[in-house]
Formats: sequence, structure tokens, C-alpha cells
Amino acid sequence: VFSSDDYSGYIYGAFASEDSVEGTTGSRIFSTNFSYTDSSDDLKYDTRSAYSATKDVATVSGSENDFFDSTSKFFKTEAYWTMDMKRIVSNVNGTNGLGKMYYAWQAGPYNNESQGAPSGSPEGDDHARIFNAATVNVNGTVNGYAWFGYGDKFNSGHWNSDSASASDGAIDRMICNWAGPNNGHDGNDGSGTDVSNGMAQAQYMAKDSSTGQWSLSESHIAYAPVLDCTTETDENNGTGIFVYDISSGDPNQVPATSTGIEKDFVTLSSETEYTTYWGSGPTSPLD
Repeated sequence: VFSSDDYSGYIYGAFASEDSVEGTTGSRIFSTNFSYTDSSDDLKYDTRSAYSATKDVATVSGSENDFFDSTSKFFKTEAYWTMDMKRIVSNVNGTNGLGKMYYAWQAGPYNNESQGAPSGSPEGDDHARIFNAATVNVNGTVNGYAWFGYGDKFNSGHWNSDSASASDGAIDRMICNWAGPNNGHDGNDGSGTDVSNGMAQAQYMAKDSSTGQWSLSESHIAYAPVLDCTTETDENNGTGIFVYDISSGDPNQVPATSTGIEKDFVTLSSETEYTTYWGSGPTSPLD
């Protein structure tokens, strides 16, 4: 659809994958949709994709509304998302190429019993991994700002009557021990003390106008893969060091050690770069 310099539209589809799905017949289905608007050089797009199950792709025929939501163009709930769910929302100025984007990814669906999953079902992923980025001209210099953390999950639509829904791309915490021993996703140290809620990794950079090359100006990405994100006092029998093995199986190699690893994140609500240059983030053309 277009009028003068304004454009809008979408592309969507479902495709057979060679992967079979345990407990089902037929191939796994890869579904994707891409929605966009371009108004006065303000380009917005929202692309979402995932693998789905329970239907053979050969059955995806006839009326498109039998299989795709008439508004969002999501693959409908009866072919619920099962893995590799992604969403990218971007707003870009068509003249200077500057803008904002977020990328959200989740390996598997969230199967909470409160949503109707059978008792004892594996819970699955309760957060999406989220990357936020912005490029801004600040006093004649193009700067780049990036943040990584965890946030709103994708709802597969499997265990309830709701349509599948995508992450909103907002970071609300950093998770330092996602799947290791004694892991936790609550942003606290296991005893209730908050250690990483509202925080994210961050890196900032500036572009040299003469060479076109980017240089890093700030980096806040360090953490230890433990619940409190830090190894300082008691991670190795009170010695305050992090021990790791670099022996490649050699029993005579002494494990290497490092000094304590202290987390280095930013608190988003008080980080000037985040509140100023990210703000509320990009908006979807579907909003």
C-alpha cells in the first residue's frame, strides 16, 4: 500500500522444515512475518519468526485466515510455537540511517502449569534474551549505544486459548547463571538479595567521521557465572579466586586461577545514555 512517499505492507508465510517433531507427525513448520511502514523517511518494521508443530505444511492451504491471524499475521495457536522464537523491531531514519532497534530471542516455549501445561511439564524458558541498540548524532558525532539482558518471554500459545505473543523487547534484568549449577532467573543471589534486576550489560562507541571506523568508549559487560554475578569472598573455600581448568585433559596441569570477578553492569533507570537515547525504544508498525 502506498500514497505519495508513504508505504506500508507485510510479508508472511510458512515453510516446511526437515526437522520432525517428537510425538507428532509431519515436518516442523517455520513461520515468519514482516510488517513495515515508511512515512516521511521514518522506516518502521517488525519481523517475527518461530518454528511450529502439530500441522504438516501440506495442510496449510485454502483461506489464509484459517492459519494466520488476520491482523498480526502470526501463525495461529493450533500450530503453536515450539522453538527458536525471534522478534526484531526497528525504527530507522531513511535520510541519515540512524535509529533504534531491539532483537529478542528465546530457545523454547514457556510451559508453566498456570497456563494449562500438564503437571510435571518442564517449565521451559521464562525469559527472552534481549539486545537493545541505538545510533544517535550527538553534537556532530555519531554514537552507538547497546545493551544486553533478559526480559519479557514469548508465549507459545500452546497451553491456553490465547494467541501466540512475542516479547516486547524490554530488558528488565541481567541473569548471570542461566543454566549452571544452582542457577536462578530472579535477579537475586538466592537468598532474596537483589543483585541484577533492572540492570544490563552495556557498550558505547563513537564513529570517526573521516575513517568511518567505530571505537569503543565504554564497556560494562563483566560478570561471573554465579547467582550473585560476582566471585569475591567464598567461591573457592574462602580464597576469593575463580578457578578454571585449561589442562585439556592433562592430569598434571595445575588449574589456572584468576582474581575475583566483580560484576560491571549499568542500572537502566539511572543510566543517562539509556534514558536519553533509548527512552521508550522503537515502536512497531503494528502498534
